[in-house]
Amino acid sequence: MEPNREVSALPRNTAMWVGGLIALSIVLFLIGVAVESQTEVREQAGPQATESGGAEGQSESGGEQAPTEANKPAAQSGEQAYPEAVLGINPDNPWLIGAVVIGSIILAAALRLGYRALAVIALAFITMAVFDVREAVIQILRSNLVIAAIAGLVTLSRISVAVVSFMAWNNHRRQSG
Repeated sequence: MEPNREVSALPRNTAMWVGGLIALSIVLFLIGVAVESQTEVREQAGPQATESGGAEGQSESGGEQAPTEANKPAAQSGEQAYPEAVLGINPDNPWLIGAVVIGSIILAAALRLGYRALAVIALAFITMAVFDVREAVIQILRSNLVIAAIAGLVTLSRISVAVVSFMAWNNHRRQSG
């Protein structure tokens, strides 16, 4: 049992690269979540602050003005409660965000299992990257370029994890015969 474990053990540099890239992707992901939540808080507070002032809905002559896109109710402006829902699940749900972070940490810990974990890590991070591309596109369409840039960096870090993991796994598979 012990000799087989040595054969499948990852070289230290491979484990460090993959682990480091996983850590980078987690940090970038959490930065993106924090920036996006702060942007949403500011957007929600903005219309309320102008409505409480009372000046937004009136023209200079004191008459009523047609509602702008910013102060329309969500139903009128065409937005849904969870416009980003995937299969009925809101990807901004804190439980889902926590599951992604914890899952990434578990995958990083799985590096101790050796080469067997690399294929699973590659598949998991490619799947996460697909959702990150989707998030970047949504943010570009919303003109949230800072969040879109962060989502792009998260995507690149996750693709890097997948590529390095796949290359190391494939190299080991070729050398094993």
